[in-house]
Amino acid sequence: MPRGPATRAGSVRLEGAPEMVRRLEEIERRVLNQGLKEGLTRAAEIVAADAASRAPIDTHALASNMRTEYVPQSRRAKVGPGWRTAWYGYWQEFGTSRMRAHSFLRPALIAKAGEVAGAIADGVRRAVAGR
Repeated sequence: MPRGPATRAGSVRLEGAPEMVRRLEEIERRVLNQGLKEGLTRAAEIVAADAASRAPIDTHALASNMRTEYVPQSRRAKVGPGWRTAWYGYWQEFGTSRMRAHSFLRPALIAKAGEVAGAIADGVRRAVAGR
């Protein structure tokens, strides 16, 4: 019976495994810490700019006080009007029992979903490349 490469018995010796594991762990840390932070921060800025253009303009407070924040513990980004100056943004977005909603955040996220995904992917890609 012919013996091809798939049927040969033997062993494989892998040199440099600890170094490879160390480098992979370094890439993982860089992606999770730097890449996601940069990507999510850029994505939040994209959504904030679009949300500001969609916000009700009675006083311009919602549009001019749009904020972004990266939350490292949960690896998330927050987008919305500043609480101290535009505290009523929540009710504008979701409405109340006496006022219908005038959503501006959700439509911004939906409209910019492709750009948001691209910004996050770019941040991760740059971190993997070490830039």
